[in-house]
Amino acid sequence: MKRVLLILFAIVPFCLGAQNINDIYNISATYYQGTAKSMAMGNAMGAVGQDFTSLSINPAGLGLYRKATFTFTPATYTTYTTTELNEGLGTDSKTKLSLNSFGYVGVNKSGNDIITWAFGMNRTNNFKKASETAVKMLKDCGFEAFLIGGSVRDYIMGMPIGDIDITTSATPTEVEEVFKDFRVIETGIKHGTVTVLIDNEPIEITTYRSESTYSDNRHPDSVIFSKALKDDVIRRDFTMNAIAFDFQDGFVDLVDGMNDINNEIIRCIGDAETRFCEDALRILRALRFSSVLGFSIEENTSLAIHKCKDLIKNISAERIQAEFSKLICGKNAYNVLQEYADVICVFIPEIQKSIGFEQINRHHIYDVYTHSLKALEQSKNELHIRLALFLHDIGKPFVAHFDEKGEQHYYSHPKKSAELTEKILTRLRF
Repeated sequence: MKRVLLILFAIVPFCLGAQNINDIYNISATYYQGTAKSMAMGNAMGAVGQDFTSLSINPAGLGLYRKATFTFTPATYTTYTTTELNEGLGTDSKTKLSLNSFGYVGVNKSGNDIITWAFGMNRTNNFKKASETAVKMLKDCGFEAFLIGGSVRDYIMGMPIGDIDITTSATPTEVEEVFKDFRVIETGIKHGTVTVLIDNEPIEITTYRSESTYSDNRHPDSVIFSKALKDDVIRRDFTMNAIAFDFQDGFVDLVDGMNDINNEIIRCIGDAETRFCEDALRILRALRFSSVLGFSIEENTSLAIHKCKDLIKNISAERIQAEFSKLICGKNAYNVLQEYADVICVFIPEIQKSIGFEQINRHHIYDVYTHSLKALEQSKNELHIRLALFLHDIGKPFVAHFDEKGEQHYYSHPKKSAELTEKILTRLRF
């Protein structure tokens, strides 16, 4: 990695490009008016985590009822939403759309006619059968069980679903008994977590718990198992990661996480400083989520990040590297790296001199740090390219000098940048 980056310093100007955006839903709609029935097809196009474009459906042969326009966002995959129907009658009427596992069903009464729109959503991000099997087995044995965490957040947003986490009222011993016919790995038995392999899919199952102090700013000193979902929810990091999901009853949202997803906000659960003092890695997770998802960070959460930033020194280099690698490749990386430059300086102090270092040279209009971020912003989201762009001019403040005309020069900055980059990448275990 380090050798590749040093070579890239010379070629990155030729590697810039844009990300592709893929369609993620196809929508079919069935229109009923009385006993008449017409079909309409349409596409809803949108990038993951962004609003869909409007879907216009024009069923034929329906007299005045010629057109209905629907605007969907990924966050409407919650419980209920209200949308406007433009029926060509000069007035808008409202339809309540309710979510079930098969899609949306909307019912609108207009005059003496009842008009029903039934939507079939071809989702690209369904939970795998193994997760449903695990939840069902726990519930069949009398325990509560929910999917929770990032997989639920990604499901709501229409994003690819990663690792599955289940939270349950069953103790680890009880979980092992429920899954005695499966391979069970005691991955974190001390903290109530076991991993069950179902159809070769690893499913992490953790007992509801509350936690004590965090002496190392990373792991709880002890945990107390609970029978209440709320106890488990309020110990988690961000509201968007604390929505529980049950295949029968749908979502359980005790911290208004749905609303924060809908508004694209990252917000700590409870007191933000407390959450970051418990686990300082959450600081970098917040920045990474903001960069990757394009979400803004809520004000109190943001203030706590700046205040608690030095706690990152207690986090291992490997963990920092993993989060920073995802952060720097995010679609919102420029804004995050700019706003939270002081946080980045905690683990890459070498960039401190670049921040605000004006380039007094006719070829430049930005300070060194902003120049590097502008280059990064225009590049492909490939790690080696983005690291190279982020660090390519880091040596300039160390070698800058003025000529007799008052113009600044940085003749040996490539060598100095390479030396500093090798030091940084080695320290962060790249």
